[in-house]
Amino acid sequence: MGTEQLTQFNNSRWDVVAGHLPSASSALNLLHWAQVLRFHELRKFDYGEVRNMDVYGQKQPSLFNITRITTPMFLFWSSDDTLAPDTDVREHIINKLGNALKGSFALAHFTHIDFILGLRATEDVYKPIVRLIYNDLAERAIVWWIVEVNRKNFSWMWEE
Repeated sequence: MGTEQLTQFNNSRWDVVAGHLPSASSALNLLHWAQVLRFHELRKFDYGEVRNMDVYGQKQPSLFNITRITTPMFLFWSSDDTLAPDTDVREHIINKLGNALKGSFALAHFTHIDFILGLRATEDVYKPIVRLIYNDLAERAIVWWIVEVNRKNFSWMWEE
């Protein structure tokens, strides 16, 4: 959770949350996160030179090249998230995603855990995500309908 204050946490639910801790994150996942923090680079997991040769065919794990991502995405983030500092989010994600980034939503006063358990998560994160997905699907459905209705007029698009 980092060192941030849990300003949105419903304290009456602490027993429910605590009953699920620690979460099911793997040890390798936590080690990989520690490697990213230590070296300030987004690389594949470093198993050590010998195992890296088996896994990657090279001594050092390669960097993730997020400039190659083409899947459209929306990013929800906060400058109050100490586990994903805004400088890192801007430098390593927003500035590198290019046209794949369809929207960036900086939320005020959201800690890392608030995106999941925060009292405002439903209104500020979940509902907007559902609306974005719905609008994207609706837009695709309209395009599909236009193409299907006019398929014979656009048959040249499918001819070889």
